[in-house]
Amino acid sequence: MEKRELVIERSPGYIRAAVLEEGRLCELHDEREEGSARTETLFYGRVQAVRPSLNAAFVEIGLELNAFLPLREGEVLRGGQWLIVQGAAQQSTQTKGLRVSRKIQLAGRFLVMVPGESGVHVSQKVRDPRRRQELYRMAQSVCPQGYALIVRTATEGVTAQTLEAEARELDERWKAAVRKSLGMIRPGVLMARETLDMRLVRDLAGQGLERIVTNSPDCIQAVHAAMQEGKIAPETRAEFFDEEKRAQRLFDALNLETQIERALRRRIWLPCGGYLVIDFCEAMTVIDVNSGKMTQGTDVEETALRVNLEAVYESARQIRLRDVGGIVIIDLIDMQEEASRDAVIAAMKEAAAQDRVPVSVEGLTRLGLLELTRRRGDAQL
Repeated sequence: MEKRELVIERSPGYIRAAVLEEGRLCELHDEREEGSARTETLFYGRVQAVRPSLNAAFVEIGLELNAFLPLREGEVLRGGQWLIVQGAAQQSTQTKGLRVSRKIQLAGRFLVMVPGESGVHVSQKVRDPRRRQELYRMAQSVCPQGYALIVRTATEGVTAQTLEAEARELDERWKAAVRKSLGMIRPGVLMARETLDMRLVRDLAGQGLERIVTNSPDCIQAVHAAMQEGKIAPETRAEFFDEEKRAQRLFDALNLETQIERALRRRIWLPCGGYLVIDFCEAMTVIDVNSGKMTQGTDVEETALRVNLEAVYESARQIRLRDVGGIVIIDLIDMQEEASRDAVIAAMKEAAAQDRVPVSVEGLTRLGLLELTRRRGDAQL
């Protein structure tokens, strides 16, 4: 498991956070604190219109734009109906409202609770069959009636008692939301999601998180409280960066601004001398791989393989860093040998395994294009 550091910089109304693996920038997050139209937020909404042609409904949730609610098979809604929905994903343009879902998922550190469903599921990223079975049995024993439970990836060393306590906490959170909805007379936010910094602390705890650095006294206080409650491993170092005493912003002090500027350019150079060109289209993201200044290698196939191997690892990092969702196409340098193509696909799968968001590597097309998809939104399982 990669050694991770989390850097959190807060300013009035705004949070930025960076995740570093082995000292290298791999994730970048930002959030305006007043922005509630996000994933995980619960809304109490009223159906404004049902569109059978779209198999969807538009729901008033107290924001400027009505939310878009895809309908499940056989689901029937009527205008004026009140319901609880959860933000599922931001739409691709600012003219479309938030996409929401009636499938509510309440996330804790180890569990995701789904009200109104049943059964227990274990994250596919837990690959050890014995560990999966052990987690399944523990989750079954603590799953409250009327809920489904999903066991998340970060479960190293977790006990049945810990899962039971978190299940009770999530159960109470849902019941409190339902009680609040009974007193609401207009659409609006029912339960805001945790702030960005605490979501990242929650999701990274137990996943090789060695160090947390922040300029926020409130954040460092919350981190220390979470440590005392056993939600963060005691070996994780939490450091407060006093910007007034240092006379320097946190991201500047850690040289992150320079890393961010270089990492988010359209053209990204590879160590071998090759480079990537990254373009965002309406339907997909396209990454073009070029040999550039790469001159090493005894033949064309060896050169192509080396550039492509570096390209897929850097592409995986760029996808995480830019939080790319949906379809991604990587136009690799042509390779003639089956072994070379297999090596590149294996490298892409290895690199994608580091991503906390599910990535599906579909393989190579007949034209040599590497296809993959990455889940939209920021839910981590």
